[in-house]
Amino acid sequence: MKVRDMVRQYIVYRRAIGDKFESAEEMLNTFVKYVGEDADIQSITSEVCEKYLVGDDHGSTRRWLTRHMVLNGLFKWAIAREILSHNPLPKDKPREPEHMKPYIYSNDELRLLFDCALKYQRGRCVCYPESMQCILRLTYMLGLRIRETLNIKISDIDMKEQTIYIQCSKFFKSRIVPYNTQVQSVLQEYITWRGSNGQPMRPDSLLFLDRSGNALRVSAIENNYARVRKLAGIKRDDDSPYQPRIHDLRHSFAVHRLTAWYDDGVDVQKMLPVLSTYMGHSQLAHTSIYLTMTDRLLGLANNRFEIYAMGGMNHE
Repeated sequence: MKVRDMVRQYIVYRRAIGDKFESAEEMLNTFVKYVGEDADIQSITSEVCEKYLVGDDHGSTRRWLTRHMVLNGLFKWAIAREILSHNPLPKDKPREPEHMKPYIYSNDELRLLFDCALKYQRGRCVCYPESMQCILRLTYMLGLRIRETLNIKISDIDMKEQTIYIQCSKFFKSRIVPYNTQVQSVLQEYITWRGSNGQPMRPDSLLFLDRSGNALRVSAIENNYARVRKLAGIKRDDDSPYQPRIHDLRHSFAVHRLTAWYDDGVDVQKMLPVLSTYMGHSQLAHTSIYLTMTDRLLGLANNRFEIYAMGGMNHE
């Protein structure tokens, strides 16, 4: 059996049991290309797996572990069906890296990112600069996951009601995301450019397409984003080994929203379920992961507690 056929059967199986399996599918397709489109399953040796896990650029430990997890699922499935006789993955794994601390972008850094999205490209990149800029803006302004942004279709946007329908995202839940006039202007500007650029305007067309008219891949956008971030000169100055990611735009949205509520004197505890629903979380606990305690947020929380405490004393 060919490696590509084994991978296809496995993807069909995972989809049949209800898994979205989008990121893993992309990773498995990369593995197929690595071993060769016409490679036989007998070519999957421990040495081949080890080289794939490490990568040509000797990538991060986290990436090694993610690749290992995806391939391990494939190989266990194949062994259970007697497609493979043994698991070729190395038994020794590197130590799990420390939890990735989110990076919260300042307003000035966000403006830099959006501006640099129009300037980062070298040669003929798959993503138009205008598309990259709008992707970053919507991801931050609506607190979306990057895959949610890339999956938006024209028919999902209701310009009259100012809402975007996010279809069957993580946890298999769809939701309607309302937006303000600022987002409306971003969408109108981009859609006008999109039409003048000759891109399809059918309702079922994806909002963001590459230069060949195909769907944009998450990995391509993440790679482009790394170049945008470097051009903007944004990097960590703490002891974290990880640089700011595109997913940190979603973290920044959550923290900035919480900070704005504190500034406006809103009861934050009552608003947290609203934020959780808006971000598409199935549980409030999932939202808490995004609420990184910045210095400003900590100061606002302390001030709120002091006011509460003093009020309690006066009441007594």
